[in-house]
Amino acid sequence: MGVCIKLATRSLRKNKGRTLITLMGIVLSVLMVCTIFTLLNSMLDSAIDSIIEKDGNWHIAVYNTTAEQIADLEAAEGVLSTQMISIDENDVFRITLKNPDEVYEFASRYLSETTEYSYHTELLSYLGISQSESIKSLIMGIAAALLLIIAVGAISLIYNAFAISVSERTKELGLLSSIGATQKDIRTIVYSEALLLGTVAIPIGIVLGLLTSWALNMEIKNIRLNIVDNDHSAVSQRLVNKIAASTYFHLTEVPASYEEGLRNIELGTADIVMEIPRHLERDWMNGRDAHILVAANSVNGTKGGLGSSYLTAIINGYASELRSERPEAVSVSGIIPSIRIDTQGLFNPNLNYKLYMIPALMAMLLTLICGFLPALNVVSEKEVGTIEQINVTPVPKFTFILAKLLPYWIVGFIVLTLCFVLAWLLYGIVPVGHFSMIYLLVIFFVLVMSGFGLVISNYSATMQQSMFVMFFFMLILMLMSGLFTPVSSMPEWTQAITVFNPLKYFIEAMRMVYLKGSGLVDLLPEIGILSLFAVFFNSWAVISYRKSR
Repeated sequence: MGVCIKLATRSLRKNKGRTLITLMGIVLSVLMVCTIFTLLNSMLDSAIDSIIEKDGNWHIAVYNTTAEQIADLEAAEGVLSTQMISIDENDVFRITLKNPDEVYEFASRYLSETTEYSYHTELLSYLGISQSESIKSLIMGIAAALLLIIAVGAISLIYNAFAISVSERTKELGLLSSIGATQKDIRTIVYSEALLLGTVAIPIGIVLGLLTSWALNMEIKNIRLNIVDNDHSAVSQRLVNKIAASTYFHLTEVPASYEEGLRNIELGTADIVMEIPRHLERDWMNGRDAHILVAANSVNGTKGGLGSSYLTAIINGYASELRSERPEAVSVSGIIPSIRIDTQGLFNPNLNYKLYMIPALMAMLLTLICGFLPALNVVSEKEVGTIEQINVTPVPKFTFILAKLLPYWIVGFIVLTLCFVLAWLLYGIVPVGHFSMIYLLVIFFVLVMSGFGLVISNYSATMQQSMFVMFFFMLILMLMSGLFTPVSSMPEWTQAITVFNPLKYFIEAMRMVYLKGSGLVDLLPEIGILSLFAVFFNSWAVISYRKSR
C-alpha cells in the first residue's frame, strides 16, 4: 500500500499539467453543486425578503378583535411579536410566531371558528409551509429532481477527469503490469491518486462554493439613491433620514432638482430618484394626501422593481408613524391622510425581465462560439498531428492564428444577427439604440474571447484538458458578470474581482444599447476596457504559441 501511494504521488508530481487539469475537474464539480444550491437558496431568500418588505413579517392576521382577545393572543405560547395596523379604516391585528411551522396548529388552538382571520399565504408558501399536500409534494419533487441532475452532472464530471488521467497513462500502467504489478495494485495506485486529488480539490471546491454564497446573493442592496427635497420641512427631513438609515439604500446625492437626478441616472451614478413635493408637511397637517414621485432605473427590472418596493414600504411605514403621532391630522370628511407614491420605471417601464436577460444571453452565446470553439479547434489539431505539419511551414504565427479565428468570428456575427431576428419575432424586442453600436461592441468582445480561448489552447495538450479549463473559467466569468445578480449588490471583494471580467463590461454595454439607447460617447469606457483586454489576450496568445516543439 505504501509503495502504491509513493508511485501515485510520483506520478502526480511528474505530470503536473494532467494533475492540474484533474484537480480543476474535481473543484469544478464541487463548485457546481455548491453554486446551484447557493443560487436557489439566495433566490428563495430574496423572494422572502421582498414579501416581507412589501407586506410585513407576519403569519396570521386577525380582524375585528376585542381588547380581551388581543391580550389573550399576546400572552399565547409561541408568539414572537404582534402589531396592530389600520387597513382601509379597519383594525388588523398581526401575529408573528417564533416557529412558523406551528402556524396552523396555533390557529386551531387559539382562534375560534367565529373569529375572522387569514394567513400570510404568500410568505408561508415560500417558507415551505402549506396545508396542501400537493404543494408539498411538488416542492419535494422539484428539489429531488434538481438534486439528481446536479449529482449526475458532478459524478460525470469527476469520472471524466479521472478517465482522462487514466487514458493518458495507458503506457505507464502497461509497463507496471509487465514487471509484475497485479490488477489490484494498479487499481490501488489509481485509487490512491483519487484520494490524494480529492483531499486537495474537494476542500478547495467547498471553500469556493462558500465564497460564491456572497457573490450570488439575489438580495438587492447598495441601491444608489438621490432624494430631491422640495419641502425642506421637519417632516421631509425625517423621512430622508429614515430612508438613509436603511441597509438597502445608499444616499449618494441630494440634487437640487428632479432633472438633475434624472441626469445622474443616465450617467449611471444613481439607481433611483425620489422627489418630495413642496408643502408636504402643510398638506399632511391639513388632512390632504401627499404625492411622492419615485423614478427607478429599470434596465435591471428586478433591481428597479425591488428597489421601488423597498422604498414604498419605508414611506408607508413612515406614514403610519405620522398617523399614530398626529391623530388630529384628519380631514373634515374624516378621511385619514396618507402619502401616495407614484412610481415610474425608466428605460423599462413594464419591468420586462426579457429585456434584461436576452442581451446577456446573446453575450453568453458569443462567448461560447468565439471563445470556446476556437480553443477546441487548435487543440484538436494537436491531437491529430496536423499542427506539426503547419509548424514546419513558413506561415507566420499571426497568420495562422488569424486563419483559425476568422471563421468563428464570421459565425459569431451570423448567429448574433439571427438572435436579433428571433428576439424580434418571438418577444417583440428590438434595441432602443442603433445596431451598429452593438456590432462595434461585438468586434472588440470576440477579439477578447478568441484571444482568451487561444491562450488556453496553447497550454493544453488534449481537447479534454482544454474543455475542463474553459468550463472552469466560463463558470467564474458567468457568475461574476452580473448576469444573475447586480454587481453593485455583491460584496466589495467580489466587485474588485469583477473588474478583471471582460464579460461584465460587454453585458453592461449590451443592456445600455438595448434599453437606454446609449451611443458611442456613452460606451467609450466599455470599449476602452475591452480594447485593453483584446490587446492583452491576443498578445499573450501570439507569444505563447510556439512553432517549434
